[in-house]
Amino acid sequence: METRNYKVYSHSLLSCALLGLVLILINVAFADSHIRKDLTEEKSFTLSGGSQRILNKIVDPVTITVFWGNIPKIVRQERRNFEGILDEIQAGSGGKVSVRWVDADTDEGKDLDGEARFVDAMVDRGSRILDAGCGPGRVGARLHELGHQVVGIDGDPALIEAAEHDHVGPTWLVGDLAEMDLSS
Repeated sequence: METRNYKVYSHSLLSCALLGLVLILINVAFADSHIRKDLTEEKSFTLSGGSQRILNKIVDPVTITVFWGNIPKIVRQERRNFEGILDEIQAGSGGKVSVRWVDADTDEGKDLDGEARFVDAMVDRGSRILDAGCGPGRVGARLHELGHQVVGIDGDPALIEAAEHDHVGPTWLVGDLAEMDLSS
Protein backbone atom coordinates (compact mmCIF):
# COMPACT_ATOMS: atom_id res chain seq x y z
CA MET A 1 0.00 0.00 0.00
CA GLU A 2 2.82 2.33 0.90
CA THR A 3 4.53 1.65 -2.45
CA ARG A 4 1.33 2.55 -4.31
CA ASN A 5 0.96 5.86 -2.41
CA TYR A 6 4.60 6.63 -3.18
CA LYS A 7 3.99 5.98 -6.91
CA VAL A 8 0.90 8.21 -6.95
CA TYR A 9 2.79 10.94 -5.10
CA SER A 10 5.77 10.61 -7.48
CA HIS A 11 3.54 10.76 -10.56
CA SER A 12 1.68 13.79 -9.18
CA LEU A 13 4.92 15.57 -8.39
CA LEU A 14 6.37 14.74 -11.79
CA SER A 15 3.17 15.95 -13.51
CA CYS A 16 3.28 19.26 -11.64
CA ALA A 17 6.96 19.74 -12.47
CA LEU A 18 6.33 19.02 -16.16
CA LEU A 19 3.36 21.41 -16.24
CA GLY A 20 5.49 24.11 -14.63
CA LEU A 21 8.27 23.51 -17.16
CA VAL A 22 5.80 23.71 -20.07
CA LEU A 23 4.39 27.01 -18.74
CA ILE A 24 7.88 28.46 -18.37
CA LEU A 25 8.78 27.39 -21.93
CA ILE A 26 5.58 28.96 -23.29
CA ASN A 27 6.35 32.22 -21.45
CA VAL A 28 9.89 32.28 -22.83
CA ALA A 29 8.72 31.48 -26.36
CA PHE A 30 6.12 34.26 -26.39
CA ALA A 31 7.94 36.86 -24.28
CA ASP A 32 8.56 39.16 -27.24
CA SER A 33 5.23 38.47 -28.89
CA HIS A 34 2.69 41.25 -29.29
CA ILE A 35 -0.22 38.86 -29.21
CA ARG A 36 -2.53 40.12 -26.51
CA LYS A 37 -5.93 39.16 -25.20
CA ASP A 38 -7.91 41.66 -23.13
CA LEU A 39 -9.68 39.60 -20.49
CA THR A 40 -11.17 42.57 -18.63
CA GLU A 41 -14.96 42.74 -18.65
CA GLU A 42 -15.01 46.35 -19.85
CA LYS A 43 -12.24 45.77 -22.45
CA SER A 44 -10.03 48.34 -20.70
CA PHE A 45 -6.94 47.38 -22.69
CA THR A 46 -8.47 47.10 -26.14
CA LEU A 47 -7.90 49.99 -28.52
CA SER A 48 -11.00 51.53 -30.05
CA GLY A 49 -11.33 51.53 -33.81
CA GLY A 50 -10.66 55.26 -33.84
CA SER A 51 -7.48 54.87 -31.82
CA GLN A 52 -6.26 52.13 -34.13
CA ARG A 53 -6.96 54.34 -37.18
CA ILE A 54 -4.89 57.13 -35.62
CA LEU A 55 -2.02 54.73 -34.90
CA ASN A 56 -2.16 53.43 -38.48
CA LYS A 57 -1.67 56.98 -39.80
CA ILE A 58 1.55 57.58 -37.84
CA VAL A 59 4.47 57.89 -40.22
CA ASP A 60 7.36 59.10 -38.07
CA PRO A 61 8.34 57.52 -34.74
CA VAL A 62 6.57 58.99 -31.70
CA THR A 63 7.73 58.87 -28.09
CA ILE A 64 5.20 59.23 -25.30
CA THR A 65 6.92 60.64 -22.23
CA VAL A 66 5.17 59.82 -18.97
CA PHE A 67 6.10 61.77 -15.85
CA TRP A 68 5.34 59.64 -12.81
CA GLY A 69 6.78 59.95 -9.34
CA ASN A 70 6.43 58.46 -5.92
CA ILE A 71 2.71 57.79 -5.83
CA PRO A 72 0.38 56.77 -3.03
CA LYS A 73 -0.38 53.06 -2.79
CA ILE A 74 -4.02 53.67 -3.72
CA VAL A 75 -3.00 55.01 -7.17
CA ARG A 76 -0.56 52.22 -8.03
CA GLN A 77 -3.30 50.12 -9.65
CA GLU A 78 -4.08 53.09 -11.91
CA ARG A 79 -0.46 53.13 -13.00
CA ARG A 80 -0.66 49.42 -13.87
CA ASN A 81 -3.84 50.09 -15.85
CA PHE A 82 -2.15 53.00 -17.63
CA GLU A 83 0.89 50.84 -18.40
CA GLY A 84 -1.45 48.23 -19.93
CA ILE A 85 -3.05 50.85 -22.16
CA LEU A 86 0.34 52.20 -23.22
CA ASP A 87 1.52 48.65 -23.95
CA GLU A 88 -1.51 48.19 -26.19
CA ILE A 89 -0.76 51.49 -27.98
CA GLN A 90 2.85 50.42 -28.54
CA ALA A 91 1.79 47.02 -29.86
CA GLY A 92 -0.91 48.52 -32.08
CA SER A 93 1.49 51.06 -33.59
CA GLY A 94 3.70 48.49 -35.26
CA GLY A 95 6.78 49.84 -33.51
CA LYS A 96 6.11 53.51 -34.35
CA VAL A 97 5.26 54.48 -30.77
CA SER A 98 7.61 54.12 -27.81
CA VAL A 99 7.07 55.04 -24.18
CA ARG A 100 9.61 56.73 -21.92
CA TRP A 101 8.97 56.88 -18.17
CA VAL A 102 10.43 59.83 -16.26
CA ASP A 103 10.56 59.89 -12.48
CA ALA A 104 8.75 63.12 -11.58
CA ASP A 105 10.90 63.45 -8.47
CA THR A 106 14.10 63.96 -10.50
CA ASP A 107 15.29 67.28 -11.93
CA GLU A 108 14.00 66.24 -15.37
CA GLY A 109 10.57 65.45 -13.94
CA LYS A 110 10.32 68.71 -12.03
CA ASP A 111 10.53 70.85 -15.18
CA LEU A 112 6.77 71.14 -15.60
CA ASP A 113 7.06 74.07 -18.02
CA GLY A 114 9.58 72.33 -20.28
CA GLU A 115 6.95 70.76 -22.53
CA ALA A 116 5.06 74.06 -22.79
CA ARG A 117 8.27 75.94 -23.68
CA PHE A 118 9.04 73.33 -26.35
CA VAL A 119 5.60 73.63 -27.96
CA ASP A 120 5.66 77.44 -27.69
CA ALA A 121 8.99 77.55 -29.54
CA MET A 122 7.57 75.51 -32.44
CA VAL A 123 4.37 77.48 -33.12
CA ASP A 124 3.37 81.06 -33.85
CA ARG A 125 2.07 83.22 -31.01
CA GLY A 126 -1.70 82.87 -30.65
CA SER A 127 -1.78 79.38 -32.22
CA ARG A 128 -4.66 77.00 -31.61
CA ILE A 129 -3.28 74.10 -29.57
CA LEU A 130 -4.91 70.82 -28.63
CA ASP A 131 -3.54 69.43 -25.36
CA ALA A 132 -4.50 65.76 -25.80
CA GLY A 133 -4.37 63.82 -22.55
CA CYS A 134 -4.11 67.11 -20.68
CA GLY A 135 -4.53 65.63 -17.21
CA PRO A 136 -4.84 68.40 -14.63
CA GLY A 137 -4.01 71.04 -17.26
CA ARG A 138 -0.61 72.35 -16.26
CA VAL A 139 0.90 72.34 -19.76
CA GLY A 140 -2.20 73.76 -21.44
CA ALA A 141 -2.48 76.45 -18.78
CA ARG A 142 1.11 77.55 -19.35
CA LEU A 143 0.57 77.66 -23.11
CA HIS A 144 -2.54 79.78 -22.51
CA GLU A 145 -0.46 82.15 -20.36
CA LEU A 146 1.97 82.41 -23.28
CA GLY A 147 -0.86 83.65 -25.51
CA HIS A 148 -2.14 80.51 -27.24
CA GLN A 149 -5.74 79.34 -27.69
CA VAL A 150 -5.77 76.03 -25.84
CA VAL A 151 -8.28 73.19 -25.77
CA GLY A 152 -7.41 70.41 -23.34
CA ILE A 153 -9.05 66.98 -23.49
CA ASP A 154 -8.77 64.04 -21.14
CA GLY A 155 -10.83 60.93 -20.56
CA ASP A 156 -10.82 61.35 -16.78
CA PRO A 157 -13.56 63.72 -15.51
CA ALA A 158 -11.74 64.21 -12.19
CA LEU A 159 -8.64 65.53 -13.98
CA ILE A 160 -10.71 67.88 -16.13
CA GLU A 161 -12.49 69.12 -12.99
CA ALA A 162 -9.07 69.85 -11.46
CA ALA A 163 -7.96 71.65 -14.64
CA GLU A 164 -11.11 73.80 -14.67
CA HIS A 165 -10.65 74.63 -10.99
CA ASP A 166 -6.92 75.40 -11.13
CA HIS A 167 -6.55 76.93 -14.60
CA VAL A 168 -9.19 79.34 -15.85
CA GLY A 169 -8.84 80.34 -19.50
CA PRO A 170 -8.31 77.28 -21.66
CA THR A 171 -11.27 75.14 -22.74
CA TRP A 172 -11.26 71.80 -20.88
CA LEU A 173 -13.20 68.82 -22.27
CA VAL A 174 -13.87 65.29 -21.05
CA GLY A 175 -13.76 62.80 -23.89
CA ASP A 176 -12.05 60.20 -26.03
CA LEU A 177 -9.92 61.98 -28.60
CA ALA A 178 -10.47 59.17 -31.11
CA GLU A 179 -14.23 59.73 -30.97
CA MET A 180 -14.27 63.56 -31.15
CA ASP A 181 -14.99 65.73 -34.16
CA LEU A 182 -11.94 68.02 -34.37
CA SER A 183 -12.89 69.69 -37.65
CA SER A 184 -13.52 73.12 -36.12
